[in-house]
Amino acid sequence: MNLTTLPKIVLRLQYKIARFPLGLVEQQLRFLPTDAPPRLMYERGLGMLDGIVGSVLDDQEIATRGALATERADAVKRAEKLDAQAAAEKRAADAELRRAHERAAAEQEAAQKKAAEPAKVSLKDAVAKQLEVKEAQERAHDEGEVAEFEKIEHKNP
Repeated sequence: MNLTTLPKIVLRLQYKIARFPLGLVEQQLRFLPTDAPPRLMYERGLGMLDGIVGSVLDDQEIATRGALATERADAVKRAEKLDAQAAAEKRAADAELRRAHERAAAEQEAAQKKAAEPAKVSLKDAVAKQLEVKEAQERAHDEGEVAEFEKIEHKNP
């Protein structure tokens, strides 16, 4: 038996005893959402502890468990930051899209007004010409009646 073997066996037993209540707390924290800050902090801390103890005791199982827990907590934290960044970019893109729609609507309205102006002028001209024609017809009609009246009066002096 090696001189360091007995102390490592004792330390491993002590760590298992100390780890038991920590495992119970970990089980209770599993009811929290996976991205809850208390859960992430606890899992990362426990993972670091497992990693250190696994290295000291030359226990790959404990070290691997610690590395996986730490990496998972870090990955969730990175994902949370990326989600926040994506949400901010989406809000910015939505705002830009809304401004572009507003600009397009304003440009369309201006183009419609510009296109309607000649039509209004043409309509006014057409109405004015119709009035002129009607007045001319009425004058011609009146002149025709006057001429006919004069004709009748010339026949009957």
